[in-house]
Amino acid sequence: MRRPLELLVVSALVLMHAPAFSACAPFVFTNGVAPPACWRPFSLLSPFNKPLPANPRLHPDSKALVAWLGKASLPGPNDLQVIDTVRAPELDYSKPTYYSRPDDPEYRLLFTMPYANKALNGTALRIPAQALPAGGQDAHMTVIDPVRGLVFSLFGVRSKPLHGGVLSAFAGGVQPLSSDGVGGHGGTSAGFSNPLGLIRGAELMAGRIDHALFAVVDCTNGQWQWPAVGPALACGASPVYNGMHFYLDMTPAEINALELPPWRKTILRAMAEYGMFVGDTSGGQGARWQVQPESGRTFSSFGKAIPLVEFARENGIPYGNGQYRMNLRDGIDWGRLKVLAPCVARDGCLAN
Repeated sequence: MRRPLELLVVSALVLMHAPAFSACAPFVFTNGVAPPACWRPFSLLSPFNKPLPANPRLHPDSKALVAWLGKASLPGPNDLQVIDTVRAPELDYSKPTYYSRPDDPEYRLLFTMPYANKALNGTALRIPAQALPAGGQDAHMTVIDPVRGLVFSLFGVRSKPLHGGVLSAFAGGVQPLSSDGVGGHGGTSAGFSNPLGLIRGAELMAGRIDHALFAVVDCTNGQWQWPAVGPALACGASPVYNGMHFYLDMTPAEINALELPPWRKTILRAMAEYGMFVGDTSGGQGARWQVQPESGRTFSSFGKAIPLVEFARENGIPYGNGQYRMNLRDGIDWGRLKVLAPCVARDGCLAN
């Protein structure tokens, strides 16, 4: 029997937000099979799903912020690191996504960290038995319930019995798919829901990423701005806020004219049309910033081929030490990056 608090939390979300999947015709969610490239989570009101206005308002310190991003040993972003989660699962710090069915094993959440939303403890959800969290220490896991239209974003999964029971994690949250996906109910330090901003293999194959990207920086200044609702790892030198929104100031014609592989232009167009939101930190991994691809465990947990790994192989990306490193740095003037003015509320920040 459900606890009254859990019933109140989950039932309110279901009643207030009917399932809504933006930018795609209806389709069947299948574990181990990628949703179509046109699919993106959350509503058209999500800051991740709203294109930039024609003349965005810039941060007064935009040039200085971009200069700091360029002072690392590498001039641009780190490589897009595609982890082979079969051969090197421990390198996976992304967020595997699973789609629940009514006949999947039932679990009840137990969040253990002091900062976690303990009101969700005891909440029931269905998860495929084969589903595994990311193999890196962050142990993220995302569960999308297409029937109820809910996204469960989990961080630090430490125990998931095979056939149901208590799922123990550090923290996490639940949000309707029809919401904007931000505001403190996610599994990241910024409070973003786990699926937001990830680069999916289906998108690269289709040549179109129709959303903003999730950016990871080396460290922040310990402060945050909307759409983030909390801090990330701080260091004395960083001027970057969690939630900061930066973008590549290039036109489609300029990007199309670059002598670069098509997959790189696909990512650059997303950086220019939607931008990137800082949502977490890497803890000092050599580059000031990087964007995050989907986790291969979304597929390898079910014995399926990993789309991004297949894509990397087909495009001649070199493999080493458990990953394919897709070079995003070279051939771009990263001085064309700019930072948008901070927002203090969700209304009007990206108004055209």
